[in-house]
This record gives sequence, structure tokens and C-alpha cells, in this order.
Amino acid sequence: MDKNRTQFAILGMLSLQPMSGYDFRKSAGQCLGYFWQESYGQIYPTLKKLLEKKYVSRQSRRSKGKPDRHVYSITDKGLKVFRAWLDLPATVEKKRNEMLLKVFFGGKSDVSEQIKELETLKETNEMVLAELKEIDDWHVRNYDHHALTPYWLITIRFGIHRISAMIEWCRESIEILRHLPKEAVASVPDPISFYFKSRKE
Repeated sequence: MDKNRTQFAILGMLSLQPMSGYDFRKSAGQCLGYFWQESYGQIYPTLKKLLEKKYVSRQSRRSKGKPDRHVYSITDKGLKVFRAWLDLPATVEKKRNEMLLKVFFGGKSDVSEQIKELETLKETNEMVLAELKEIDDWHVRNYDHHALTPYWLITIRFGIHRISAMIEWCRESIEILRHLPKEAVASVPDPISFYFKSRKE
């Protein structure tokens, strides 16, 4: 199956309702943005490919004094492909975390800068957590009996748990760094070799 995951994000949103490329960009940002990002440059080329494959249909709607608005709808063929993708195991994303890369080598830099960066990360995540909790509460109050609400809440609460853990990790890490001795003692001249040697023993 095509590895382009953008197409499945688009097909998924179109399975909820027809929308234009602009509508998708706006709705995806609001509904999927806290766990799935799509760049503007990917949306329209992908829509074009989906149209060529007949996974979507397009209807032009004219507005006086404005450019034509192209509204896309998922076809039966597109829905079949989308459902087949849902049944596949999720792809494991490659692990690339620049923050952890910096922390790993943090002993080579000023600890105050490490603390400052962690404090900024904690504050940013606290704002996101507050926003996710508001979204969660809104869904419970307004869509409590909607058939898709349990699925939406699961994704929102994944974000709540993950970000809560990130905030706690930041707090813990800041405390560790604040209590480091002023001058670290390098008792092991070759820490990498020592690590692997110790693991084998």
C-alpha cells in the first residue's frame, strides 16, 4: 500500500464530511494537530493524486467575486482503501528527539542553559495540557452521546497522559540538574566503553 500517510489523514477527514483543501487544513489543525501534523505543501498535491486515483470526487462551487471553491468528497473506492489502511498495523516512527540528544551530551555545556531549556519546555507543555483538557471537557459536554466521541477522547487523552508525563519528566530533570556538584568528577575516562563492558558482565 502507498506509504504516503497524508492521503489517509485526508481520506479520514473526508469520511466525516466533504470539505475543501482549506477546510481540511483548518479542521485537521484543530482535530488532529496535537498528534498529527500536515504541511500546507503536502495537502493539494495529495488531493490531486487522490482525485486521479478516484479515491475522491471534486465539485466546484462558485462564489460571487471570489475564486471557485473546490469541495472534495470521499468515494466508495476511497472509503474502501481508507478502511483497508485502518486494519493495517501502524508504522513505528523513527526515534529522533533533539531535546534528548542535547540532554545526553549536556555534560559538555553550561548546566544553566540545560535548565533554562527544560523550564521552557515545561511551560510550553503546561499550556498545551491546559488546552487539551479544555478540548476533552468540551467533547464530554457537547458530544457525549456521539458514536465517534469515545475514539476522539482516546486520542485526546493520549495527549493528556503523554504531556503530563513530559511535564513531570521536566520537573524531575530540572531538580537533578540543580543539585549537580559544581565540578563534575570524570572518574571513568571512557564512559561508552565502560557502559558496554559493564552490560556484558
